[in-house]
Amino acid sequence: MNGVMQPGPRKTARQLRDELAVVEACEPIQQAHQEAKTAYAEALKSGDPQAITAAKATKEQTAVRLNETRQWLRAEAAVAHLTHQLATPGRRPAEQQASMEAQLAHLEQLVVPIREALAAFPARVPDVVVEEPGSARVTLPTVQARKKGGQ
Repeated sequence: MNGVMQPGPRKTARQLRDELAVVEACEPIQQAHQEAKTAYAEALKSGDPQAITAAKATKEQTAVRLNETRQWLRAEAAVAHLTHQLATPGRRPAEQQASMEAQLAHLEQLVVPIREALAAFPARVPDVVVEEPGSARVTLPTVQARKKGGQ
C-alpha cells in the first residue's frame, strides 16, 4: 500500500510534480475536449444528423490530440529524467546502464519527430523597436493664447 491507501508503490515528489506538469500543460486541450463532448451531447439531443456528425468528429479529434499530447509530454519528461540519471555519476550495473540507454534511445525516437515538427513552426517575431528610448524629437508649433473677443 502507498501513502493514500492505494495498491502499489508510493510515488516520489518528483513523479507527482511531473504528473502535475503534464496535467497543467494539457489543461487547455482538456477544456477543448470537454467542450467538444458537451457539443456532441447537445447535437445528439437536437437530432440533427449533420450537427451530430460534425460534433462527433470534433470530439474525436480533440480526444486524439489530448492523448497524443499527454504521451509526448510524458515521453519528454522521461527523456529528461533518464538524461539526468545517466549524466549523474554513480555506479550502476552494466545491464542497468545498458537498459537505461536503450530506453532513452527508444524515447528519443518518439520525441524527436515532434520536436522537429514544432521547430518548423515560425518563431515568434520579437518586438520591434523603431527608435531607442529618448531619441525621439518632437517639435510642436508655438501656440499663443488670447482671450475671446480679440484681445
